[in-house]
Amino acid sequence: MQQQAFLLGDSACALPLYQSENYFDDDTLFSTAKGYDRQGEAGEPVPYTIRGDNLFTSLLLISFVVLMVSVSHVRGFLYQRLKNLVLPSSNVHDPSITRAEMYFQLFLVVLASLLLSINVFIYASDHQADAFLIADYHLVALLFGCFLSYFFLKFALYQTVNSVFFTYRQVKEWQHTILFLFALEGILLFPITLVQVYFDFSFEKAVYAYVFILFFCKILTFYKGWNIFFRQFGAILQIFLYFCTLEIVPLLALAGGIKLLLDVLKITF
Repeated sequence: MQQQAFLLGDSACALPLYQSENYFDDDTLFSTAKGYDRQGEAGEPVPYTIRGDNLFTSLLLISFVVLMVSVSHVRGFLYQRLKNLVLPSSNVHDPSITRAEMYFQLFLVVLASLLLSINVFIYASDHQADAFLIADYHLVALLFGCFLSYFFLKFALYQTVNSVFFTYRQVKEWQHTILFLFALEGILLFPITLVQVYFDFSFEKAVYAYVFILFFCKILTFYKGWNIFFRQFGAILQIFLYFCTLEIVPLLALAGGIKLLLDVLKITF
C-alpha cells in the first residue's frame, strides 16, 4: 500500500500521516487550555525572613567558619587577654600583638558591626515599618557602616584623649584592652544572633541577652579604665566623668542617630 503523506504549508518536505495526527484529534473534550485565563485567587505570599535570604545566610555561614578557624589558632591569645581583664594593671602581661592576632580582633569588630546591623534591621522590620525607602540590603549596609564607624571613631577618640593625659605605657595597654573588648562583643553576640535568626528565639528574650552583653562589656570597660588610669590616684569622680564622656555619650549618640535614620527612611501609609 502506498504510504499517505501531506505537505506543511509551502514546504516541499512531506511527512508521514501518523506523525501529524494525534490520538485525541477527534475528541471534542480534549483541549490544551492555551489562551485561557486561570481561575482562582493568588495564595498568601511567604513573609520575608533573614533565614530565607541567601545573602545573609552566606554571610553568617562564612563568618561562623572564619570565627571557628580563627579561634582555634589564637586560643592562647584569647586566654591571655581574658586573664588580663581581671588582673590589676601592675600584674598584666601585655606582649606585643602579632599581625594575625590584630587581624583576628579587627575581624571580630567587623563581625560585631554586621551582627548589630542585622539585629537592628530585624527590629526595624518587625516594630518600625513594613517597608523602607531603600532596599533591605542597602539598609543593612547603611547600618553596618554606622556601627563600624562608631567603633573606629570611638577608638580614635580614646586615643586622642588618652595621649594627652596619660603615659605611653597606659595608652598602649588601653589600646589593647579596648580593642579586645570590642572583639569580645562580636564573640558574645554571634551565638545569640544565630539562635534568633534560625531557631525562632523571641525578640524580647534577645533584647535581654543584648542588654546583658552590653552591660557586661561596659562594666569591664569601667573596671579596666579605673585600673589602668585612675587606680593609683583613687580618683573616683574622674573615672565616672571619663567613662560617661567616652562611653555613655557616644553610645547614646549612636542610638539616637540610628533611630533618626530609621524614622527618615521608613514608609508610612
